[in-house]
Amino acid sequence: MIAVNMTQHRGAHGAVYTEGAMAEVILRDAQGTKVDVQTKAPQGRLAFTNLKPGTYFVEPALRPCDANCGYLDARVDSCSHKLEVDGRVDVKVDFIVGSRCRIHTY
Repeated sequence: MIAVNMTQHRGAHGAVYTEGAMAEVILRDAQGTKVDVQTKAPQGRLAFTNLKPGTYFVEPALRPCDANCGYLDARVDSCSHKLEVDGRVDVKVDFIVGSRCRIHTY
């Protein structure tokens, strides 16, 4: 299991996405094949469960809302991190508006 805890912070000079944004987290296996995609508010937690042991890549990004969050713009502020999974892995993703996100494992 990969548990992803997310936070969102204002960017330089207090920048925010005017209409908000959603977090989209893509999970890929060692070959780069998409295993799962989850989208939710960029504060809080999501989990990828029932994973076989192995190498995975977690690829979080923000998708700004276009008029409302039923319509999302392309991925921005993205980052990627390689994980070795053999049991539970906890990850923290810090989204910073206008900058690459940061991923920390603990």
